[in-house]
Formats: sequence, C-alpha cells, structure tokens
Amino acid sequence: MRPPARYTPAMRRDAKLTEAVKALALEAGFARTGVAPAGAVGGFDRFRVWLAEGLHADMAYLARGAELRARPDRLVEGARSVLCLAAAYAPADDDPPAGPRVARYARGRDYHRLLKRRCQALIGRLRRLVPSFRGRAFVDSAPVMERSL
Repeated sequence: MRPPARYTPAMRRDAKLTEAVKALALEAGFARTGVAPAGAVGGFDRFRVWLAEGLHADMAYLARGAELRARPDRLVEGARSVLCLAAAYAPADDDPPAGPRVARYARGRDYHRLLKRRCQALIGRLRRLVPSFRGRAFVDSAPVMERSL
C-alpha cells in the first residue's frame, strides 16, 4: 500500500505512536482499541434531535452537558485524540445452566471499577512512553459519544 502523496515524517511518527499505544492497551487487558480525533464528533445532530423529541425519557443526565458530547477536546484541555477501549465480557459458555439469565457484563465484579483501574494503569504506561502525555479515563462517567467515536 502506497502512502498518501503528502505523507510526512511526522505522520510516520504518529502512526508508530498509535501502534505502540494500541499494543500497550492490549497488554493492559483491553480487547480492542481505536483512536479518534478529539475534535467535533459526528452524529451529534441526531443526538440533539433525539433529546428534543424527549426520547431520553427520565434519563435527564443525558441532556446535561450535551454540548460536551460533541467536543471531547473540551473535556480534556488540549486533547488531540481519544483512545477508545473495549473490554470483553465473560464468554458465552459461562451462561448458567438454569435459573434467571444475567447479562454477561453484569456478572462478577463491577466493571466500572475494574475498567477504571485498567485505564489508570494504561495511563501510567503511556506516561512512561510519552512523558508529556496528559489524559483522563472515563468509564460511563462523562458525556462522551462512545459509539460515534
């Protein structure tokens, strides 16, 4: 595959850094990793209409800070990228043989704390890789449009 016509050494450095970050995320226990620009997020207009139509029902927290959802770079000043991380749930063969069905993400320990610890460990590794790295970990704790990112 040929690089773009305006491929620069800085782009090559950024690509190498992205690959290094993804490798660290896998080592930290994340199943998948993606990197998105921290600027304007697509799909926000649909979200705004969804809110205006009241489809968020009694989940008022979705409307609070709605404008921040459109711009993750406003959640972390100076952010250039968003690292999107996915964790695997318990395997399907862990389904209980009888009794009530429980969603895989709800089995075991609270995933919020578990994933927050993994994120904090990853942030520490990122700071060793890039001493000037600054970032924050959000696990269902900030107005972020995860799916769009």
